Amino acid sequence: MHVELQGVSKQYRTGDDREVRALDNVSLHIGEAEFVCLLGPSGCGKSTLLKLMAGIERPSAGSVRFAGKPVNGASTERGYVFQEYALFPWLTVDGNIRFGLELKGISRKRQQEAVERYLELLGLKQAARLYPKELSGGMSQRVAIARALILQPKLLLMDEPFAALDAILRRKLQEEVARLWRQENITFVLVTHDVEEAIYLADRIIVMSPGPGRIKEEVAVRLPRPRVRTEAGFVALRNRLLELLHDGEDAADLGQSEANGSLRPGEASEQHAAEAFLA
Repeated sequence: MHVELQGVSKQYRTGDDREVRALDNVSLHIGEAEFVCLLGPSGCGKSTLLKLMAGIERPSAGSVRFAGKPVNGASTERGYVFQEYALFPWLTVDGNIRFGLELKGISRKRQQEAVERYLELLGLKQAARLYPKELSGGMSQRVAIARALILQPKLLLMDEPFAALDAILRRKLQEEVARLWRQENITFVLVTHDVEEAIYLADRIIVMSPGPGRIKEEVAVRLPRPRVRTEAGFVALRNRLLELLHDGEDAADLGQSEANGSLRPGEASEQHAAEAFLA
């Protein structure tokens, strides 16, 4: 197994010294080159689970292993794309994408070859000299994806990367990610609360429930690719997932997210950007 979590729990202490359990006894196996979506309402521990796989957080109990080895910290083998882009505002698109290569001490020639490849791959060649403040939300997220991919991770972790985008752009980037996954042949794990997004992208959907976060059900997506959202199989699976999530606040949360199509845009986080490149 590429990623293995066994009996993982995670607890936090609040400012008033109360203990909050974000995850409880989660076990999950993810195969090499598989595309898995973690689906559920706010507060079900999806992002916490992703951070544990990345090594940004450590479990309170249980174990997290990647490629057979314990995950004890962040690594460039496991790329991370944040919801709020996390671009460095003082660097151009080119500079943001090459940032991790510079940290690794890669030669300038190899840096340039790699940057040019990913600028082309993500449709960013015309924006190479622009700064983050000059970019649209969709273009910013493409830069964040390119910056993660250029380090050639074996696992790419994405935390609601399209949540701040409008519905049309969101679909376009979903198509881009599906194409990149097929082309790069790496393992993808994506956090979402959007049912259609999960069905469109995933080989397998992990449905989670809150209070504390647990796996409610694992659902295989056996629809042929590329997937068409109006086909009967897609609609039937969408209805099944909504039924699984139709438990009070679960249904209200997901129903509202689908009606809105997007969330408020996040702001760049320099701290998160730095965490993504810890070795």
